[in-house]
Amino acid sequence: MIALYENQPVSARVRLTDDDYLRTRYYLHPDGTADITVGRGRDWTVLACKECYGKAVKTVLDLEPDSCVFDLSPAARLGQPGLNAALEGILGGSHRKADCLTDVRCPALTCYASGSGFTLPQLTAAWQLAEDIMAVRNYVNLPANLLTPMDFAARLTALAQGLPIETAVYDRQQLEDLGLRGLLTVGGSSGHPPALVVLRYTGAPEDPRRVGFVGKGVTVDSGGYCLKSASSMAGIKGDMAGGAAAAAALHALARHGVRVNVTAVIPTCENRISPTSMLPGDRITLFSGQTVEILNADAEGRRYRFVDPIYGELRCQWGETLYVNDAPMQYSGFDNYGKLTMQEK
Repeated sequence: MIALYENQPVSARVRLTDDDYLRTRYYLHPDGTADITVGRGRDWTVLACKECYGKAVKTVLDLEPDSCVFDLSPAARLGQPGLNAALEGILGGSHRKADCLTDVRCPALTCYASGSGFTLPQLTAAWQLAEDIMAVRNYVNLPANLLTPMDFAARLTALAQGLPIETAVYDRQQLEDLGLRGLLTVGGSSGHPPALVVLRYTGAPEDPRRVGFVGKGVTVDSGGYCLKSASSMAGIKGDMAGGAAAAAALHALARHGVRVNVTAVIPTCENRISPTSMLPGDRITLFSGQTVEILNADAEGRRYRFVDPIYGELRCQWGETLYVNDAPMQYSGFDNYGKLTMQEK
């Protein structure tokens, strides 16, 4: 967590200047402390704010101090979005890939905020939002052998602990009972069974409207029998980023008590090669009653993400629900759901 600066002794100080964009300078004092400046350029935007503070913290960590104070006055001039961007830059710039192994979300130094134009609650809210973003990054960075579908489901439900979020995880047998053939067909290729994670937050019980997040949770995507090329294999563990983002977004809304009703549906599985893997030419009947022919085993998202979870989430009556997709969009899935108001984020 970041704290307000009240003249505590620190090893480094960061401030932004009118210098060229991202031009970084530092001065080492005889006592071992350091002053770091980063140029913000002419166009001061939310994105520029994030990049400037991200650049600053990288320089700070190169100097290996144990504490640092960041002048957040320039960020505060952009309002809460500026503070959000600044702290995302600080946490993101200090993030290390190995953090995913220990769930470390904070930089390896004590952080303080100085300046004017913001309050401690605003600062805390911005830090918590940045933590949720880093949680998604940690999930994406986890090796596939440490994040099987059921592991992923357990992590997403654990994320909801202590918050007004209802959770449910449907295992393979329950998916069979519900008839979610799309998810089962993809997940049947692996010795690690698939699961369906449902998270519900009701922040406005008097409002009949509900927002739906659907996030793709494929923890291994080899492409199946339409095998990916060797150059694409390094990223096959990251096809669950949409599911992580959907859960983290709902978590952030609940954490801040936002008055909105949201349901996140995250189907999670592995797409591997095995004797039970789907083959091009196979035909399956989905929960909706539609029969589809598989032409590409590496297009698994179209089979389960648009069809089975939407119809199969306990036969949920979506009505006028706004549907937000958190993974790469296959527009061919749109034609099946004219009754829903769809919006890509």
